[in-house]
Amino acid sequence: MIINIPIPEDVKYLIQTGQTVNFDTPLIEIKERVDIAIHISQKLNIPSDKIFMYLKKFVGDDVNKGDILAEKKGFMTKQAVISEDEGIIKEVNHDSGEIVISATKGRENQIKAFFKGEVLDLKKNSLKLKVHDGHAFTLKQASADFGGELHYLGDDSDLVSQEIAEKVLLAENINPYIKVKTEALGIRGYISFQAPPDTQLPYCQIKNIEDQKKIFKLGYPYCYIDKSSGKIYFYK
Repeated sequence: MIINIPIPEDVKYLIQTGQTVNFDTPLIEIKERVDIAIHISQKLNIPSDKIFMYLKKFVGDDVNKGDILAEKKGFMTKQAVISEDEGIIKEVNHDSGEIVISATKGRENQIKAFFKGEVLDLKKNSLKLKVHDGHAFTLKQASADFGGELHYLGDDSDLVSQEIAEKVLLAENINPYIKVKTEALGIRGYISFQAPPDTQLPYCQIKNIEDQKKIFKLGYPYCYIDKSSGKIYFYK
């Protein structure tokens, strides 16, 4: 089975094509972005609503250190606003006379894989993952893309820390008692067939409650939730 997994833009892959990954594998590196406002009208002493006439970079353009953002030429003089950061032009404000750069500036965060399998292909915004076998089901809602090893909850006696820590809990219904206890035991997300709990953890709800028996019978050990496609993949 092949699963297409969306990947955020502006990240650095830490994996390679052909590599077998698991939940401990560093997947991507994300550099934090900050918005930097540059007051073009003040720097060039021009009216705020006229900055467009002087800009060299516009919304969506890439910016590197040393690039000219705006330039004002006179008969004998030339003034320029030079970028001190790398990023993308996010906004041009003709009221304030500013431009905003979304800059890649700050510490880098590594994110581990939330899936297991063989990486067949890496693209800018997605990757292809090959798994041994699996089955997809339709979701009613999902809070995020996530996944991991599954814990199938039959009754409250299954709530043991060694069994559910760092796993995704699958249950018909996540009541307040189950939510509080499992979060204390280190659960990493929820899958339910009824309305999901009020939680900061990732969650999803499977659309058809009739799928419950089939999913429990299949008993696949891993899951991946694709929010954009509204699908959940159970696989091994």
